[in-house]
Amino acid sequence: MRFQANLISLKSENTGDDLVELLLAVPGEWKGHYSGVFRIDSADLEKMKLNFDARKIDLVIDYEHQTLMGCEAPAAGWIKEMHIRDGKLYGMASWTAKAKEYIKNGEYRYLSPVFNFEAVDKKTGAWIGCEIESVALTNTPFLDELEEIRANKNFMAKEKNMPENEKNGADVAALKAQYDAQITALKAELETSRSEVAALSEQLAESAVEGAIIANKLPEGQKQWALSYAKTDLNGFKEFLKGVTPPQKTDLPKNDLFANKNQPQNDI
Repeated sequence: MRFQANLISLKSENTGDDLVELLLAVPGEWKGHYSGVFRIDSADLEKMKLNFDARKIDLVIDYEHQTLMGCEAPAAGWIKEMHIRDGKLYGMASWTAKAKEYIKNGEYRYLSPVFNFEAVDKKTGAWIGCEIESVALTNTPFLDELEEIRANKNFMAKEKNMPENEKNGADVAALKAQYDAQITALKAELETSRSEVAALSEQLAESAVEGAIIANKLPEGQKQWALSYAKTDLNGFKEFLKGVTPPQKTDLPKNDLFANKNQPQNDI
């Protein structure tokens, strides 16, 4: 099954050999393609690179997938190397003069790799798995909803054209934003911890007061006062309780009303 994935925006990052690094594939799953659902994982990326490395010719970049149409299909460029970095597949490509002008003028901005997930070796007929058959310049990428990839492309292009002092300023701003985010997260965590400590302190205060009432060290009528004291200063309340002695139970005097009931009547 072949997919024209129209995957990635261009990244203009030249190397010493006048090659441009292009993002060709990322892991993910897509369900809206007219050929059906397709999925790319890290194993597929490795297989794409291995199959490219086994080729003896460069991989063509054409215009609007003309290579697949069987008509005249002039090349816009050639992918000469592939490598995997940060879980993504990149290609090093050289552009034709015409393609450079298109890209420079903003007339072409996106790439569309053609994925074949059931590729076979053209000589032996053996199954070789996933490969990229070609790549096209296009302005209608299928996966243009991948905002992160497009944002990365925009950031790289902006950074490349920045003066050095602006780059440093951008780095400082990014670090500040990261620092502010960390501070906000720490404040939220601290607030949560404070709430948990306050709830625990209140439970301990209530437990101490209830225990004092049960131990007869505190009358029921002083419960609210004791709760306020314990919640404010639990240790102080406990010290207070140490000096309180529960009242002793006293035996009622015996009733001697009938103490002489057995005496003879004449002795009364």
